[in-house]
Amino acid sequence: MSRTSLTSRVSPMEFNVAILVTVTEEVVVQAHDIEVSVGAWTLNDAEVATALARMGVDSIATGLPAQMREVKVTS
Repeated sequence: MSRTSLTSRVSPMEFNVAILVTVTEEVVVQAHDIEVSVGAWTLNDAEVATALARMGVDSIATGLPAQMREVKVTS
């Protein structure tokens, strides 16, 4: 996804807007550059949650909170 396409779809003044994209580290960086948080839902896979957290995703929703609490992210 190019920087132009992401910034043309989202502005820092918007909130609670769902844009369905495949989350990559590039998408997270671009969103953060324009002060937009990145969230993922509904994740029930600890490996995927760990990978997204390492990319810098701001929030992860899950249907398995007890298991997801065990996810540890180290830099």
